Amino acid sequence: ICVNAIPSCSADANRDGSADASDIDYLINVIAGGNNPTNIDPDFNRDGNADQGDIAAIITVIAGGPCP
Repeated sequence: ICVNAIPSCSADANRDGSADASDIDYLINVIAGGNNPTNIDPDFNRDGNADQGDIAAIITVIAGGPCP
């Protein structure tokens, strides 16, 4: 999770209190057209598209990398 980041950078996509592999699965499901009960914006990297780039970005953030 990014420290001092704007809320849209939070990698806790499923809002369970942890940024982990389940958040990656959640984002993949949302991008694929699945349910989105937390109502996240699937465009995690904010490039205007919900796609593989967003999955790569959330993996980077969960692994301790910078926010997109």
